Amino acid sequence: MPRNPEGEGLRAAVCAAVRRHRMFSPGERVIVALSGGPDSVALLHALLASGEELGARLSACHLNHRLRGDEAGRDEAFVRALCAEWGVPLYAFSEDVRAAARSRGISEELAGREIRYRLFGELAEREGAKIATAHQLTDQVETVLFRLTRRAGLDGLCGIPPVRGPFIRPLLGCTRAEVEDYCREEGLPFVVDSTNGDETYARNRIRLQVLPDLRQLNPSLEKTVAATAGYLAQDRDFLNLRAAEAYADCKGPGGGVFPRLNAAAFAALHPALQGRVARLFLPDCALPATALAAEAVARLAAGEEGERELAAGRYLRRQEGLLVCRERTVPPPPAAPCELAVGKSASIFGKTLTLCVTTAENGAILEKVHKNHLINCMDYDKLKTTLVARGRREGDSISLSRRGVTKTLKKLFCELGIPPEERGRVPVVADGEGVVCIPGVDVAARVAVTGKTERIAVLYCGEDV
Repeated sequence: MPRNPEGEGLRAAVCAAVRRHRMFSPGERVIVALSGGPDSVALLHALLASGEELGARLSACHLNHRLRGDEAGRDEAFVRALCAEWGVPLYAFSEDVRAAARSRGISEELAGREIRYRLFGELAEREGAKIATAHQLTDQVETVLFRLTRRAGLDGLCGIPPVRGPFIRPLLGCTRAEVEDYCREEGLPFVVDSTNGDETYARNRIRLQVLPDLRQLNPSLEKTVAATAGYLAQDRDFLNLRAAEAYADCKGPGGGVFPRLNAAAFAALHPALQGRVARLFLPDCALPATALAAEAVARLAAGEEGERELAAGRYLRRQEGLLVCRERTVPPPPAAPCELAVGKSASIFGKTLTLCVTTAENGAILEKVHKNHLINCMDYDKLKTTLVARGRREGDSISLSRRGVTKTLKKLFCELGIPPEERGRVPVVADGEGVVCIPGVDVAARVAVTGKTERIAVLYCGEDV
């Protein structure tokens, strides 16, 4: 492609950006996202004209959003004709963006962006290529200002990155005015999107109303904002590095499918690191790394009680000093109560319960036995009717023999750290008046063994084999 010496400035900037950010290597496939506007046409032309320096194998892609009627068709026809004239292979897509936005309840602008990145990302993976988009420096300024109005954090104020995954942005160091000058100097054709002047779009209002006023304060606005974004990006990269180290230090023991987070270690972190560590932890738990989810992590780590549903059927809660992610499963149907006859075994919830009765020949000896060894022992003569093993029922309570307090089983299981989805599968032993034993936990005070006990009911509990 012939080169106009007047356009060397922009071409040199593109080549410098490609090398500085290692966007692609000679011989690598690069697909230019070509809308037909001046930015994308200038980018494709500059890359073609820099073939000897960069050595990319170029093609283009285009998405017809079907939003602007005949104008959308005109843009696609223009892109097809331009690629045919310049000998550039083209991948063309067409999507009903308006219908997609309506079905998802989002703006057409957001729906279009998501569809573009999905289609072009899939194309990059399929073809083993990079996707070059035509974002330029003025777009960068508009993005930073737009995010300022939307409660952006440090990451948002860093603006558009030059490289993100397969997407590269070689024009990011050039202003819109420089791109338009290049198109004029090279005599490049392009189309203009009529919605660019529609001030109902927030970004258009920023471009048409805000930027002109800011340029009166600083004629080098774009370069200044770019420098600031660069400084912020350095801070972000440093914080990300520290956050990765802190996350490794905060991981708790065990975890199974999902990692666990040490609540005290997390709470001791500086707030600037807490959010970043949370956004590393949440995806590892298959949870959304949103600002609200990160705030939920911080509140639970600080001691807030309860659990938070951060995704459908997936909960985060604090348990024994750890932040734990659990999947809420459909509770199994309640098991039928089974009778506990003396000398026989019964199976419930994967446990085998066996009831034996022995004689206490010397009450004085029993009084010397540590109460921890009597947690499954009851005064047989105080039991009312035959014992049954069953699951917890609404309203169940027990007066604990070792604690001297009465608790509902719901509250007791919560204190014991038993996950809600597992509480219905904890064996409970009851007589005619209510719960008398929770195997491995305690017996009811009314049936506790004392020095006057004559016959002891001993309950053995083990795993089914």
